[in-house]
Parts: sequence; structure tokens; C-alpha cells
Amino acid sequence: MRTCSKCGKEKPDDLFPKATYRSGRRAGSIRWGKRCKACKSAYESATYFADHEHKRAVRKIWRINNGESTKECQLRNKYGITLQDWGVMLGKQEGLCAICSSVLDRGKYTHVDHDHNSGRVRAILCSGCNAGLGHFKENAESLRLAANYVQDHAARAVA
Repeated sequence: MRTCSKCGKEKPDDLFPKATYRSGRRAGSIRWGKRCKACKSAYESATYFADHEHKRAVRKIWRINNGESTKECQLRNKYGITLQDWGVMLGKQEGLCAICSSVLDRGKYTHVDHDHNSGRVRAILCSGCNAGLGHFKENAESLRLAANYVQDHAARAVA
């Protein structure tokens, strides 16, 4: 039997968390938690949500103040290009989606299209076109069949 340091109740050992020391002179011996599992869980839930909201607010402020550097890191780590490369690509596309030619809001809801096999960057797309390519698993034949399907049904609707 152990006494919980939070609620002060005496409870059986199996209601307390335990861990095994992994190194040092106590390696292999068991270490018992001071709080029972219920009190520990309640404490962790309360502190997680309190901290979580605070951390979310701090991250949001950081992203607002450092938005360009966040995008720079994402582009460099994920696609191997710089923010300047991205801007040049967007300029060559005249600020339009490479597939549907809709106007791209600079940086917002834009996607760097890349070949998933080689990793080679192809163009910048809007969300809809990027999702469409993803749904067709970038298979050109499937895309052709889908285009034919749409054209056939459009022709039938007119006739």
C-alpha cells in the first residue's frame, strides 16, 4: 500500500505508476510514482491543456512575425528550393496556377507540385489542382480517361 502525495489516500501499489531505472547504480530497480494514476492523469490533463493553449498562442504570434522564414524553411526542407526560387517560379507563371490558370494568392493556398518519385519540382498549383493530381495519383492515363469522361458527358448533355 502507498499513500498518494496529491489526494492523501492510501491505495494499492498497482494504482501507482512505476518505472524501471535504466542506468546508474539503481539500474533495473523499480521506482514508484508519488501520485496515484488518477491524480497523475488529472494533473497532466489540466497542465497539458493550459500549456497547450499558451503554446498555440505563442506559435501563432511567432508565425505571424516570422511567416517568410517559416515558408523558407518548409520550401528548403521539403523541396530543396529557396523562397527566391519559389518567387521566380510564381513570376514565370504570372501568379497563376500552372494547370487551371486561376490567380494564386501569394503564398496562401499555393502548393509546390513535385514528382513524388524523383522529388523534382514542377510548378506551383492551387489547392484544387494539387488535390486533383493527388487523387489521380499523378497517373497521366487516369487523368486522360477522366478528361474524356467529362467531355463525353458534356457532349451528351448538350445533345
